[in-house]
Amino acid sequence: LVLVAVLLWIPQPAQAMPQTATVTIDLCATTGTMTMPDGLAVTIWGYALGDCTGSPAAQVPGPLLEAEAGDTVNITLHNNLSSATAMNISGMRLRPDMTGAAPGASTSYSFVAPEPGTYLYEAGLTPNSQHQVAMGLYGALVVRPAGAPTDAYNVTTAFDAEAVVLLSEIDPALNNRANPATFDMRNYKPRYSLINGKSYPDTAELAANFGDHTLLRYLNAGLLHHSMTVLGMRQQVIAQDGNLLAQPYTLVAETIAPGQTLDVFVDIPTADPGGDVR
Repeated sequence: LVLVAVLLWIPQPAQAMPQTATVTIDLCATTGTMTMPDGLAVTIWGYALGDCTGSPAAQVPGPLLEAEAGDTVNITLHNNLSSATAMNISGMRLRPDMTGAAPGASTSYSFVAPEPGTYLYEAGLTPNSQHQVAMGLYGALVVRPAGAPTDAYNVTTAFDAEAVVLLSEIDPALNNRANPATFDMRNYKPRYSLINGKSYPDTAELAANFGDHTLLRYLNAGLLHHSMTVLGMRQQVIAQDGNLLAQPYTLVAETIAPGQTLDVFVDIPTADPGGDVR
């Protein structure tokens, strides 16, 4: 008697694949003016949404760009400046653009949004890109997990509230120079530190409720290191430069290098501790 074992293959229901999208963005690199808390007016270069029609004013930082992992992102950069400008987006697979868009022209960038994370976009890689970034040509790109807008990276990093905290500086000697490209960056001495384009005491509040597990997305678009803390609370660092850490760590303050991004969790107290959280 011979027994024959037969292995049956039973088809399993197909799992739905996340739906990807195409995100189309027009950005205008242009000029504007910012008034500092002490009343000083400084010239800025920055990004605005659109194709420069109607001469929109620059905003610093640039518009928040958002996509989901796997999305195709198409960005058209329109140049309303007097010199060529290009874009550099950290963490994206892009061919280096050493030419950019000439004044009055445009150029395009296309990439597939990678793993979820917090990324910096800024002027680059033209000869005076360092001046352009310091003038205000920078912004944040947030890539979210497909179909999971309240997860930072995956289900283990879910949050109740989030805020983008973009750090930078302004040196009026650069910004108010007739031709900023002639400024010697070795003499760069910022007078103002900015959080999301505002200098204290004009900085905006970040909204959260009691008990919220809050995600802070730090980005440093400046040329100096900045140390960030939330007074009276500890911060859990979960990711750096869009890379989820295998071993998160907890601290009171962390120093963020130029061009770096850092994602941290802060747990808001469940009851009013009295006073503002800073």
